[in-house]
Amino acid sequence: MNEPDAIQASARPGPAGSPGPCGGLAAAARAFLQAGRFLLPLDPRPDASGENDRPPGHWFVPWGLLIGIIYAIVFSAGWRLFGEYHRMRLVPTAVLLTVDLAWFGRRLITGSAALFTRRRDADDACAVAIGGVLAVLLIVLLKQALLLSLPYGARPQPADWRQHLGVLYPAPIYRPLILMPVWGRWAMMLAASMGRAAPAASSRTVRLTASMGLRAVGAGWVAAALLTFLYIPAPRLYLGHAVLMAVGTLVASYFSAYLLGRRERGQTEDTILATGLAGELSFLLLYLAVASAIYLY
Repeated sequence: MNEPDAIQASARPGPAGSPGPCGGLAAAARAFLQAGRFLLPLDPRPDASGENDRPPGHWFVPWGLLIGIIYAIVFSAGWRLFGEYHRMRLVPTAVLLTVDLAWFGRRLITGSAALFTRRRDADDACAVAIGGVLAVLLIVLLKQALLLSLPYGARPQPADWRQHLGVLYPAPIYRPLILMPVWGRWAMMLAASMGRAAPAASSRTVRLTASMGLRAVGAGWVAAALLTFLYIPAPRLYLGHAVLMAVGTLVASYFSAYLLGRRERGQTEDTILATGLAGELSFLLLYLAVASAIYLY
């Protein structure tokens, strides 16, 4: 007679209503997918309900790592298929930018273009559209120039334990491709934690800014910095260069989020996305400045 009650008791959550292991994994999976819907052009409904779901912002850095691995694979495949011309990887870079603009970095680029071409009293839709196209073109050209300047890393480096990691320690030219989206998505976490949401912000932006704390931002920065330290050769000689990249990207992302948030009277999806793009570009600029000292091109 009491067997059904016993079964129901075993299926109830733990103390204080805490979910079981399966429920925790399911909630984490939902948060991971929600982060993907925010980062990728998947969900056109920014005001979709989801108040009871876990905050997706904590998964931005893992998503950045996943995107970076895809970038490295795409670039490697394009390099193998199309080669290079006078040590310039034109077609592989174009293939990578196509993937970035069409999918993984599309929201960052279009959000930035929409933010910088918005006029508070804009009545000329044609002028706004032309400004948006020019902004996207400028961003793509800048990114292409930075990616084409990445060094081979052919300078001999002393052997260390990381050379036994295999694919986890890729060739130098692939490392900034992995780190770039990691730092860009962390910059989005930083922007979401700064201030409040703008009055006209979407519902998911309000939930994101309300749930993003300094502890999560700090943990994301430490994770991105540790990955950067791992990819720097000869740490005894060049650890300071890695610290410069990590701290420099933090400073550039902070001021980008502060200025854009002040311009829009709070954080919006566009300010968060634009800060992510600023994080990517600032990291590439710092990496190129450091790489000239490490690899001598």
